[in-house]
Amino acid sequence: MKNGEIADAIFYLKKAAQCENVDSSYSLELAKALSMISQYEQSNLIYIKLLAKGSKVGNCCFGLSQNLYYLNELEHSLYYLNLYMDKNDDYFISEEEDEYIEIFEEEMYDGYSIVYPVEKQDMTELINQARTLMKKGMFEKAKTLLEKIPRRNEDYIYALNNIALCCFFLNDYLLTKKYSEEVLELDKNNIFALCNLAAMYNYTEDAVSCAKYLNKILMIKTDDVSDLFKIATTLCELKEHSLALQYLRAILSNKPYDLNIMFLTAIAYYNNKEIKKSTDMFLSIIRLDEKNYAAKYYLKLIKKTQEEKDDEKGYFQPLEYICQVPYGATLTRIKYLKNCTVTKVNEIIRGESRQSFIELCDWSFSVADLKLQKTVIERLIRVKDKDIELFLREKLIDPSVSNSIKRLIIENFILRGISPKYDVCIDYIVKSLNPKIIKNKRKVFYQAYALCCSKLMMFMSSNIEKEIYAAYKEISNSVKNCEQFKDKKALAAIIAHKSKGKSGKMKKNMCRFFGADMATVELYEELLNNREQQC
Repeated sequence: MKNGEIADAIFYLKKAAQCENVDSSYSLELAKALSMISQYEQSNLIYIKLLAKGSKVGNCCFGLSQNLYYLNELEHSLYYLNLYMDKNDDYFISEEEDEYIEIFEEEMYDGYSIVYPVEKQDMTELINQARTLMKKGMFEKAKTLLEKIPRRNEDYIYALNNIALCCFFLNDYLLTKKYSEEVLELDKNNIFALCNLAAMYNYTEDAVSCAKYLNKILMIKTDDVSDLFKIATTLCELKEHSLALQYLRAILSNKPYDLNIMFLTAIAYYNNKEIKKSTDMFLSIIRLDEKNYAAKYYLKLIKKTQEEKDDEKGYFQPLEYICQVPYGATLTRIKYLKNCTVTKVNEIIRGESRQSFIELCDWSFSVADLKLQKTVIERLIRVKDKDIELFLREKLIDPSVSNSIKRLIIENFILRGISPKYDVCIDYIVKSLNPKIIKNKRKVFYQAYALCCSKLMMFMSSNIEKEIYAAYKEISNSVKNCEQFKDKKALAAIIAHKSKGKSGKMKKNMCRFFGADMATVELYEELLNNREQQC
């Protein structure tokens, strides 16, 4: 890494970290290297795994704090910074760490206040919310937030440009034009506005106007990375592959390991018929991120296309500029996963394609489809296999995986009697859940106990497992005949209610939380009270 060969360092550190019984120092260095190339999510996952094992706690907390700061997860960043300081009272703080802490304290203690009312001068949080919404394709909501940025604010032009972009994606081209031209009145050479107009005229098939704005863009000299990126992506959209490559390569000279830029460059090389360079770039992406399934998809596609080229009589089909598996292939994969029964999954796991199937399941978590993810998990949790169990455990400590998925996994682990310590990451905070695995269990009561533990994991107090188990044991021991108790949701609500107190409001909340019917809960409570009185 000292020689700047970070990609090679990452590749070999990954190999070393994957070896059994290896020192955790390799994983720690890998996390640091990934952070150096702005792969903060990948880096965080490694830090979280190390924290779950109790390894290198101080270093992990500091690394997580930095990464979360760069990801704008400021509250969680402060949590880990404070944890780091608590763990390192006598620790010598390096010059680099001291500088980071000083910068962080200056920026952080403005507060985390939600940016309403909009009279507040600091609009940073609002802009970040809008940016997140745009990434999720929620352009109408993003536009509404951005419209709250006042004209006097320093980010006003930024907001106008992104409102114009939202309008473009919402197919409102008149408003795209209006907002972009408003920006140009304030800043006649604003690259973002010029690019938005060029893209809009290209889409509306006004070639003359598109060329006019494209010429203006190409006349502007800039070395600003964000400007270069905007120009490059616009040229990609205009199918100006050779020109796009000039700008993409300029960005890579400043940010050589930015995976999104590398991806766009790989596609531009292919579309410019530089197949070898395209293949090499996709291979470099996978070398840095072995879970980049989109890069793997395109590598296979290129290989297949090259093999079939002679049959196509020289026909060349350019690739779309998207950093993910294309829409048609995504639909095919989703259909395949949804149609995979438990029986089919068991067959696949015993066959040669087990690893590619696990990778496909992992890919499903990159698709913004919670229903698909739940379907995949519901199939996998019914399969007894060590690799599948490891895959499921990794999902428990992945910050990007939803709590509802984690709940499903934990509930099934408890029911199957799988090792009772579950490391879970909830809102970037790593906790361990240690429910009792019960022998001689009564099915419906044990199902209720498992449901209760898994759903209350989001509120992990230090004694929550003991409290739930004590309530479960007291209730189940008072029942000899289970036939009258068939609703696990109602029983779970009763167990939770008993473990946390007995207020009427608490009971109502627990019914809503577990989706239980209040009448059934009250009937069960009456039956249980009668049994306790008889005892």
